[in-house]
Parts: sequence; structure tokens; C-alpha cells
Amino acid sequence: MIRAPDAMLQQKHAIRRSVCAACFMRPVGSDWFPGEIARCCEGTCPIFTNLHILKQVAARRAAEPAQQQITRRICATCAHATAGGASCHRRDYQSCPLSLYQDRVLELLSEDRPLDRRETTIEPAC
Repeated sequence: MIRAPDAMLQQKHAIRRSVCAACFMRPVGSDWFPGEIARCCEGTCPIFTNLHILKQVAARRAAEPAQQQITRRICATCAHATAGGASCHRRDYQSCPLSLYQDRVLELLSEDRPLDRRETTIEPAC
């Protein structure tokens, strides 16, 4: 069985490879970064700042639709949203990485990923 910190680290690597490499908000030239390198935008990215909640959402999708959970648990406290997360200009204009990539992120967080021996993350590069 994969230990929780190792699994979360591997999921971060997978998100960086799959989502960050294609994200329109990624720093210029960072599309080639491997999953082990955090980008400098990660500290403000709604995917990474809410990763622990998204992991719980992925586990509970059968009990409650993911979008409802995300709106209630993440969007409701976001500075870009109003009306308790019900209205968000970033989501409406597709400028929120979480709203754009949530399906792929939840898919990656749902997977039981095999442990990769590269257990470190290189400091943000930008």
C-alpha cells in the first residue's frame, strides 16, 4: 500500500505533468518542466492550494457531485466568487485553472498511483 504522503506527492507530480504543462497560466517556458519541478505559480494556484480538499472531493464523488462539493467547499471562500461561490467571473470566463481542469485533476486524484521512487519535489522554478 502506498503511504499517504508518497501518494500525494506522486499525484502532485502527475498533475504537474498532465495539467500544468497545458495550463494557460503557467509561466513562460515551463511547459517542458518534469512533474518533480514545481512552478512558481503553484503557491497561488487554486488546484494546488486546495489539493487536500480536491482529494476528498475525488473520494466522495459517488455521494455528492464534484461540482457541488467544489462550489460549497472551495468556491464559497474564494475571493473571486460571490454569493457563496454560486457566481464567479473567473469560472464564467474560463480563467480559473480549477474550473478548467477540475475533471482531469479529480481523475488523477482518484487513481491509485504506483509509488515512483522520485520522492522529492524540486523547488519552484521561474
